[in-house]
Amino acid sequence: MDQAGYEPTLVQGDGLYGHEANAPYDRLIATCSVRTIPLMWLEQMRVGGTLTAPMLGWTGGVACAHLRVAEDGSASGRFVNDDVYFMIARPHTPPRRGDMPMGIGGVSASRIDPALLKDETALFVAQLAVPNAQHGWDTAGA
Repeated sequence: MDQAGYEPTLVQGDGLYGHEANAPYDRLIATCSVRTIPLMWLEQMRVGGTLTAPMLGWTGGVACAHLRVAEDGSASGRFVNDDVYFMIARPHTPPRRGDMPMGIGGVSASRIDPALLKDETALFVAQLAVPNAQHGWDTAGA
């Protein structure tokens, strides 16, 4: 590595915080799935830098975000077609539900067929709209 001019840095810590000491970065490639993009990652990126992160929500929808950081610190981009994801970062895992009584929050009819959520794209978009949603099944009557 020395011959190529690189000096790798090994950091022991929580990757969700990034590594401010060497910031700003041109590229960040996450090797764990996240539910949301950590703000610290964006704050440690150079303007025009790219961030690629697999995203995995609590309903199981997956996508890989490829974002470019703007001058105002925001990021925009697209979801790439690859279904690449890794183990989810521990703080991004869903809370344990335990035994949930059915009927919590009441019952209402839906104009949308729940079978739509069998489509991976629809499932991912739905979880963006309701990020704290989790799957639940009524097994009492089974």
